[in-house]
Amino acid sequence: MPEVFDKVFSNKRVVVFGCGYLGSSLAFYAKKMGSSVVALTRNQKKADLLRQHAIEVVVAELSDTHWHNEISGRFDYAVNCVGSSGDGLNGYEKSYVQGMQSILLWSAFHPITTLVYTSSTSVYPQSDASSVNESADTSLVGERGQILLRAEKFLSDSATKASLIERFFILRLAGIYGPQRHHLLDQVRLGQLSAPLDNYLNLIYRDDAVAAISACFSATPTIKNRIFNCSDNSPVLKRAIIEWLCKELKLSFPSIVEAVQSKRGMGSLNRRINSSHLIETLGWLPKYSPFEEGYRALLRTVG
Repeated sequence: MPEVFDKVFSNKRVVVFGCGYLGSSLAFYAKKMGSSVVALTRNQKKADLLRQHAIEVVVAELSDTHWHNEISGRFDYAVNCVGSSGDGLNGYEKSYVQGMQSILLWSAFHPITTLVYTSSTSVYPQSDASSVNESADTSLVGERGQILLRAEKFLSDSATKASLIERFFILRLAGIYGPQRHHLLDQVRLGQLSAPLDNYLNLIYRDDAVAAISACFSATPTIKNRIFNCSDNSPVLKRAIIEWLCKELKLSFPSIVEAVQSKRGMGSLNRRINSSHLIETLGWLPKYSPFEEGYRALLRTVG
């Protein structure tokens, strides 16, 4: 993690809603850097791990309101890192829309200086390899993307009303990878890949995503209520990553290709996410860019 963000969390009060892969990493980092951290998760095993790091934990569904009386006071920073609870579109609706509504209802009585919501670049439907910034058209996105956009809108609309959230940032994250999350590397080792191979991938290493959230927290007070794309800003063809991994691992190019789309219907997406706005506005720079940097770090860890 860049040292520039170390002081961001000193003596701060932080609440993390949704402690999955990214949220728990943020919670651990904030605690290590001197914050008092409250974490909400629906996963009991994750809760036990968080408690081992002296993090206060509430086990609940974000979309419920039962937790509202268990988390109280003023918070310097809040993060909504919730992931889908499963169950298809209903799970998306519950996690993202109803979860955001629950946070906003709770925040009407609990002041927050800065709230960050981690949305997704899957709100962009482009399939023509075009460069996509935050002003790109999202009107033709599929049902899951529409749900994410609704959650974003609930947050942005709250800024126009009497609210105890002083400012917010929406980070549209590219595909997160890192330690314990390296699906493409695993596929290469198994020799089984999902098509298409010649579409652009847009990636963000876990630690760079945590740093981007930290950059939002440290932004000057005049910067507020923004939407940022968050990727390593180095789009790359999936085939190029596979070829590089094969070379590093001394493997032949996988001979088995499963010509199927992903379960989320992302197979047709083909766009190059532009994250220059985040870089230029907040001074954040991805450490693990281009992709070789991130996968070298992974290979040192997993072998």
